Amino acid sequence: MYQMDAQHTGRSPNRGPREARVLSTFDTSKYPVRDGTTSKPDIQSSAAIGPDGSIYIGNHQGVLFALQDAPSAAGDAHSLELSWRFHPPEGSSWHATPALSPDGTVYLGFSRPGSGSDIEGTLYALRAPSGGAEADIVCGRSVDLCLRDHPGINAHITSVSPPAGANGIGSGASPTVAADGTVYVGANNSNFYAITQDGELHWMYEAEREIAGIWSTAALSDDESVLYFGANKGGMYALNRADGSLAWRYPIVSSIYNSPALAVDGVLYTGSTIGHVYALDSHTGRAIFDYDAGAPIWTAPAIRPDGSLVVADRNGRVIVLG
Repeated sequence: MYQMDAQHTGRSPNRGPREARVLSTFDTSKYPVRDGTTSKPDIQSSAAIGPDGSIYIGNHQGVLFALQDAPSAAGDAHSLELSWRFHPPEGSSWHATPALSPDGTVYLGFSRPGSGSDIEGTLYALRAPSGGAEADIVCGRSVDLCLRDHPGINAHITSVSPPAGANGIGSGASPTVAADGTVYVGANNSNFYAITQDGELHWMYEAEREIAGIWSTAALSDDESVLYFGANKGGMYALNRADGSLAWRYPIVSSIYNSPALAVDGVLYTGSTIGHVYALDSHTGRAIFDYDAGAPIWTAPAIRPDGSLVVADRNGRVIVLG
């Protein structure tokens, strides 16, 4: 699911690449829909990865794609092909990331354009089709009814677009929760907060000031001693969890709207609005690679079991690096 688990730690059990070489791409613009929410296949949400490496990701036009590796003539798997897709009429998942259950069911919320009470939201439970390329709908009802009838999806699924944040009020980030229950979250005022289980402020860190502040959900190191997050200004930050002091900062000229992914070997991956994908040493902040994707990256990088890295750009292209 988004940021790997319900605590949003961003920790992957897999190793990721230390070199940025394009293994395969998939262009979602080749699968347009007539009643799409937008005319562009803009991807601002993140991918969920299945245990077999399958990729599940949606675009702003409102199409959820299930992608898998296709073996080439040489016998290796260096191309992506469509396994199945799903589009509810006039609906889009916007910024939401699919959640996967152990039985292979894919859960994702969709809503129609509108404001206030005009917005109609529906939570779908989907499975791979027995035939064809359109997903089988297990459940497609209002969120409260679907949760009532299918309680095994818990309460960790959201489909909320982040606020503009220009007034510095509120937060467009999801919280990260440590094992002791402490909650960590960035806000539109560029502050990053540590909040105890009792709702008390433990500490606060002030990142560089910028409109919309921090939309990045923090990743948490394996020993839970360091938090990593990106900001609209100042690049990638690493904070000591004990007191909120700065461990290191990697400066990036553009903004970071995505949340970082932390590999099992300590490599931290993030994208940027300038279109670069970075791999950083989480212990020192040193750059391992800097890949120019050529278009803004808002998605949280996702590490597949084979060690490849999945990102997507705002032109609708899914990219696998290895």
